Amino acid sequence: MHKVSFLLETITPLFMNGADGKTPELRPSAFKGMMRFWWRAVKAESNIENLWKEEAKIFGAADEKIGKSKVKVVLRWNREEFENKRRKGSKKWLRNLNYTGVKYLLYSVGLREEEFLEPGFEFEIILSSWDTEALKQAVASLWCLVYLGGIGKRARRGGGNLKIKKIKEGEEFLNEIKFNITEEIEEWFRKNWEKIKQIIGSQNKETNYTSLPKGKIFIFDPFNSWEQALNKIGEHFRNFRNRKNPDYSFVKEYLISGRTPSYIEKVEFGLPLSYRFKSLNKSAIIEGTDKERQRSASSLIFKVIERDRKFYPLIVVLNKPYLLDKRDKLKIRDTSKEKRQKAQIFLYRATRIINDFLSTLQKCRRISL
Repeated sequence: MHKVSFLLETITPLFMNGADGKTPELRPSAFKGMMRFWWRAVKAESNIENLWKEEAKIFGAADEKIGKSKVKVVLRWNREEFENKRRKGSKKWLRNLNYTGVKYLLYSVGLREEEFLEPGFEFEIILSSWDTEALKQAVASLWCLVYLGGIGKRARRGGGNLKIKKIKEGEEFLNEIKFNITEEIEEWFRKNWEKIKQIIGSQNKETNYTSLPKGKIFIFDPFNSWEQALNKIGEHFRNFRNRKNPDYSFVKEYLISGRTPSYIEKVEFGLPLSYRFKSLNKSAIIEGTDKERQRSASSLIFKVIERDRKFYPLIVVLNKPYLLDKRDKLKIRDTSKEKRQKAQIFLYRATRIINDFLSTLQKCRRISL
């Protein structure tokens, strides 16, 4: 059995819970699931059947002909350290935080009280396999998880960001991927990205799912803490999204008269969308009508990476021109306590709002993937 082992550390709060939805728990299945996501994103295969077959060869499938995963994922940590970093009261914690941009990005973990793991928690992840090729592809996927995304709730909005503290075992299977930033960040990203595409065998094709080729990375100047770094991009995003029209007028008109919106621009930032009008004492939610796409993740990932105790804000833009298919429909529902309007269905209309947002980003370095 070949093995690669990394010592990881949380650099932003990690929100990952067990079956009760409240108690912190590190789940190997969650890490493997995110590794599969990043593997698909790099692969960029337009033929979904071929994509599924190739993914299943590495990570397994329910199909008896394919069988279980070739890669085993094990997590290990010190129980005492786990308890020391375990914190109660996410709702109260977020409410008392003095960073409005962080509050905006992590808002959903403040809707109810739950426990989470603070930054600075160390744990080991072990990847093992009899198949060296499968192991190398899993390592490449883990690199993407750490440096392009996060793990747990709000992973696309700065939650569960990690760093590699140490490579404990199996450096011969890294296949020239660098897990420590030892040069200029832009050049380091470019070199690793080219190597990762080579290892996974990126097809570099246009796909109808979220992929990485032709995406972008925006890197901002560093800060002294993760809160300051995440707050930088969180405030910019909040300020942009706070522009009211046309969405504000469309939703307000629906709540007053029941009129169906012509379109909603901010759908491109992810579904569902919630609106509340204090002046009307009314609220609404917008979601997809397709059961599989009632919830759809944004193509923007806000995150933080650490280098030499400096924290760099990053915005990763995945290659997905539009959130939904042109034939998809949306539903707006009145979620007010009293005198609700009838739910209305309207056509999804793609907009350029993400490009508009990206055009407002200044004083940052940009990498094309």
